[in-house]
Amino acid sequence: DTSHYALPSNWVWVKGKDLFLPMKSTTPKGDTFKYIDIDSFIDYYIVSEIFKAVDFNYSSTRFYVKDGVMYAGPIWDLDLSSGNASERFYRGYYTDGKSYEKLFCTEFKWYGYLMKSDYFVTKLNKRVKTVKPMLKRLYEDTDGMKCDIDVLLEQYGASFKRNYDLRSNDGAGWSITKRYSTCDNRIGLEYDSPASTYEGNVEMLRTWLSKRVPYLISQWLLTDNNNKITSFKAQKASISQIKLSWSIVGAADGYEISMQKPDALYSVVKVITNGSTKQYTKTGLKPGLKYGFRIRPFIIVDGKKVYQDYKETYCKITLKAAKPKVTIKGKKLTVKWSKIQGASGYEIYIKEGKGKYKKVKTFNSGKKTKYVYTKCKKGVKYKVKMKTFTKWNRNKYYA
Repeated sequence: DTSHYALPSNWVWVKGKDLFLPMKSTTPKGDTFKYIDIDSFIDYYIVSEIFKAVDFNYSSTRFYVKDGVMYAGPIWDLDLSSGNASERFYRGYYTDGKSYEKLFCTEFKWYGYLMKSDYFVTKLNKRVKTVKPMLKRLYEDTDGMKCDIDVLLEQYGASFKRNYDLRSNDGAGWSITKRYSTCDNRIGLEYDSPASTYEGNVEMLRTWLSKRVPYLISQWLLTDNNNKITSFKAQKASISQIKLSWSIVGAADGYEISMQKPDALYSVVKVITNGSTKQYTKTGLKPGLKYGFRIRPFIIVDGKKVYQDYKETYCKITLKAAKPKVTIKGKKLTVKWSKIQGASGYEIYIKEGKGKYKKVKTFNSGKKTKYVYTKCKKGVKYKVKMKTFTKWNRNKYYA
């Protein structure tokens, strides 16, 4: 019943599902994203997901409307966050005993829909790459700047300490080990095994963030509908070169390209460290062989490469067939042809009268351009054919 809310005359009530569901799996169309401030929704999500407050998905989640547009925020209710949650009570908060894993805030349906949107995820991806040094600085020194935890301790450490000093010493008398959140569980909702000192709990927070932030960055930048190679093409560039080109949804820090020769396994032939590069030419190839190529994008998270799935393609550089020109004089049959670029050799076959073709000569050099057959018989019709081949791994591959 919304009758007791006094809304402006030009406002209407709308269900959240009706507003956010159309954003799922879409790029902006018409008014799809008109009613939300997407930048605030991205920043609010990043901060909320990092600190992983237990109440985010069902309460203590704040939004406000300004000039007909919904904004996300402010952040609220972080007492049970950052790993400070009982595994006995918040079982869904943990994954195999680890609280720093899981995209927790996407369980809130609005963000679940948004994370299916190419538009939202691409903007999230770009924002994460921009603020990555700032996120890392939460728990460790970065780019010559002291980490935020240590900065706060320097500025307010004495005040923090007084919270846990005895009241007789002008402190607040707080307890490190007492569990204050007992509203839904008499045992307490906080982390089951806190440190016994304030300093110890600060280090627990530092350690938790040092695991949570890199995990989230890798997950965000490899979201299902992002950082994927959408097309991968290979085409002949020359008799010994194949040009590869690709496109990607999202962004990458680089690409790993592997190649497969006939009867061989894939091996890495190129690592590209510029994410904006979209093509590469492989040289030194043989015509007549079918080559397999695969590519996978990667992002850099704390100095380590995190890979996305492979995309494959195949290409064969056509080996031209030699065209024999035949002359006969007496017992000599002369076969001439032009040298074929990339050929490893040639096979000469001769058919005498109504007989079958027989191989009479094999040249294991692509430079040969002439062969003379000296066993011709008077009055007999001869036919000649040639096979041009290239060699790889002791096998012949024919034009």
